[in-house]
Amino acid sequence: MQKTLLGLLALVVFLSTELTQAQSVTSAPDLNASLDDKWEWGSGKAESTRGDTWIAFSFERMMCEHCFVGSFHDGRKTQRATLEEQLLGTTSSPISVERAARRALDDIDGHEDRMVMKSMAVLVHVSRGQVIEVDVSSMQSHFNFEGESVFWLGASSTSESFGLLKEVYSDRLAEEAQKGIVWAVGSLRLGESALPFLTGIARNNRSTEVRKAAVYSIGNQQVREAVSVLKRVIEEDEDREVQKAAIYSLGNNNTQEARQALLSIIQDMGRISSS
Repeated sequence: MQKTLLGLLALVVFLSTELTQAQSVTSAPDLNASLDDKWEWGSGKAESTRGDTWIAFSFERMMCEHCFVGSFHDGRKTQRATLEEQLLGTTSSPISVERAARRALDDIDGHEDRMVMKSMAVLVHVSRGQVIEVDVSSMQSHFNFEGESVFWLGASSTSESFGLLKEVYSDRLAEEAQKGIVWAVGSLRLGESALPFLTGIARNNRSTEVRKAAVYSIGNQQVREAVSVLKRVIEEDEDREVQKAAIYSLGNNNTQEARQALLSIIQDMGRISSS
């Protein structure tokens, strides 16, 4: 407990004294326009700009109060300024010592976070007019654009975001870009609405990694039909990595149907091993 509290208090001091790095961000002329229109504007700006650029927009979804999603997989995208500070030009107040201590106590005592509405950013990395990477991060997460120009499209609805991501997706994109779009669609938490798109990728994409991303995203849709899709993947996909991803994904699905499907798999495996 002492180590946890001291670590959080040190983090408070560090964050409160760290300077925010400047970042060049250009907002769409009309942030109230449709996302498609703003995307067209951002894409045009990206194509006319030398070097790599980013196009960013946000959506809102329910998630636990102290949870966040960040892009920290390779270490190069972390910095002290949050996305909210960079994209909206706001200044975040450092977390207080009291709040940090209360959060640490809640974690230690196992108190469950309450669900709140949070803003998520979709970050599209563009090079010479081509999408090369897509990330999803909480607006309160830290992100380093490495000095590249950013074109900010503002907030959008989840349905608008889904429509745009489907339009941007293509099998001709690089594997990382395809995976990023799949994860972004899964993050929208649209349930049955997103399943046809994700299911098509899980069944038909040639990349094991992209199919795995689709399978995990399917499991995050907390609906019965997601379980049926995952069961078919386990039965029909010949790639064991994708099959295992589907099994793990069932574990992320909170429906009773997912629990029953896992029990059936365990029972079937037991019968096979004893025969």
